Amino acid sequence: MTQETFQKAADLYAYLLKYHQLERDDDRTLYQAYVEDLEVQKAVKRLGAAAQFDLALYGNTIYLIPQQDNTTFGYTRSELKNRLVGSNASYEAYNLAMFIILVFLMECYDANGETSKARDFMKEEELEDLVEQYLREGSALYSEEEEKKMGISFHKLYEHYNALSGSESLGAKVKTKEGFISKIMSFLSAQQLVDYVREDHMILLTPKLNAFMDFDLLNRTNYDRVEAIFETIKEEHHE
Repeated sequence: MTQETFQKAADLYAYLLKYHQLERDDDRTLYQAYVEDLEVQKAVKRLGAAAQFDLALYGNTIYLIPQQDNTTFGYTRSELKNRLVGSNASYEAYNLAMFIILVFLMECYDANGETSKARDFMKEEELEDLVEQYLREGSALYSEEEEKKMGISFHKLYEHYNALSGSESLGAKVKTKEGFISKIMSFLSAQQLVDYVREDHMILLTPKLNAFMDFDLLNRTNYDRVEAIFETIKEEHHE
């Protein structure tokens, strides 16, 4: 590796550490160095891997993605729980929040076609109905012993979800289904993973989330196992 290649890689890596992403128009020199010079690209990826990061190029943006075990730039389970449902909430509430995010992602993305994106937006009311449907039918379809093997406790999640009351105004309190989902989407919006239009009860996908999901689905990380569970529930629903 030449000194020039190393310097370009170091400059790009430092930029990504500071801003977490690089759009082409933000710094064309660094962007072109990554896109056009394979040695620079390999060097930056090696630097990222050493610090538990992946790099993904999506459209005209380079993203720095913390790996699952990266707690320096990512979140620990406890930190994520506090952000999603609050420090006083139970881990059952956290698991429900993660299930809601999973339903959202599985409905908006698939592994077919040139990109993983299957739609551009989802209404809050639709997400609430889908979560209720998957939990109700998953509880009826799987025994608690089967749930332990799959790693998804439909019975406990459904019980916790039903404990949340309904509400006529979306985004009211976290103790309502609508408020619970609203808090989750507000967090994702703050991470630029969705564009949450609260007044219209609309959840829009963002290029950043598209990039992450394309990267994840192309690597098939846990996707096949989760997809099989959801497809089984869908098939039972239509019979």
